[in-house]
Amino acid sequence: MKKLENIPNLESEIENPPPVEVDFSPEVVEKKLERLKMTKSAGPDGFHPRVLNELAQSITLSLSIIFAKSYETGATDGLEGGLHNTNP
Repeated sequence: MKKLENIPNLESEIENPPPVEVDFSPEVVEKKLERLKMTKSAGPDGFHPRVLNELAQSITLSLSIIFAKSYETGATDGLEGGLHNTNP
């Protein structure tokens, strides 16, 4: 019979998962905004994809800062369907 002390403790890994690296750089945010599908309706924020696409260069830096700070502080309310779901 094998000794149980050689089995890794997974409970601590489940309770404290490693941090996830997320890139909210202006370049990434701008690419995501430019790839929004123009034929889709407005999201829960009320902004139509065409508006976000056309304003991408103007709002990219601000959105990048907002997303990074929200993620850093854990204040991600309302971001559940955010940029990570805007695949081309």
